[in-house]
Amino acid sequence: MCSAVLDLKTRRPRITPRLSNHRASEANELLSRGVLDVAFYYDALTHEGLSIERLGAATSSVYCGRGHPLFRVARPPRREILKHEFSVPEIGDKGSAMDNWPVDIPRRVGMRSRSCSPTSRSAGADAS
Repeated sequence: MCSAVLDLKTRRPRITPRLSNHRASEANELLSRGVLDVAFYYDALTHEGLSIERLGAATSSVYCGRGHPLFRVARPPRREILKHEFSVPEIGDKGSAMDNWPVDIPRRVGMRSRSCSPTSRSAGADAS
C-alpha cells in the first residue's frame, strides 16, 4: 500500500491522502456512493460495479515502542520476542487476525484491535 500511495503522491503532489479503516463491505458501499476514491483490502472480494486491481501483497513485522524492553535490540531472537504479549489487528468483515503470524508458532495476545465504524456493533473487552 505504501508504494501505491507514494506513486500517487509523485503523480499528483497536491493530493493529501486520508487514511480511514472500514470493513470491506462498508468500503464497497462508500466507494459505490463516491464517498471514497480508493480502498485497499486484506480480504479477497468482488463487487459488482467496482473495478478491483491487485497492487501487491502487504507484509508484516513486529514493532514495539521506545519504552519496550526490546526497543534497542537490533535483531532480537524469536524466544525473546515470544516472552511478550502481542497486539493483534483484526481486519476485514470476518475479523480475522491479518498480521501473517505463522499459525504453528504460539504467542500470547495481550490486546486485539479492530477498526470501529458507525455501523460496527462490537465494542468492549474481549476475554479470550
